[in-house]
Amino acid sequence: MRDILAVLVRRGGARGLLLVVGSEFGAPGGNPGTDALLLVPEAALLIAVSVRPEPRGVPTGVVHVGGGSRGLLALLDEQIRRAHPPARADGRRGPGVDLVRHRCRTAAPPGD
Repeated sequence: MRDILAVLVRRGGARGLLLVVGSEFGAPGGNPGTDALLLVPEAALLIAVSVRPEPRGVPTGVVHVGGGSRGLLALLDEQIRRAHPPARADGRRGPGVDLVRHRCRTAAPPGD
């Protein structure tokens, strides 16, 4: 993770603008989950979220979104929506059909 962060920062990625998504930051039995390895000190300004059930909770600084694949798609959809307002059928920006959102909703595996 440290190497990945170093490359992203060298390429202009601000640490506060990076999103790390995991599915097992906490684990049954109170031990750190496998994704907890992503939470290195250099990642202190990252936004970290978990999209799977976390029965024992998540570590400090991790946001539990839940929802599995659908939760991840909804999170990414919201980020896209905020960065790029949807184009209307006439090509102008504003309210209208958001094809990216539609594709994300239909791409999620059933029951996940």
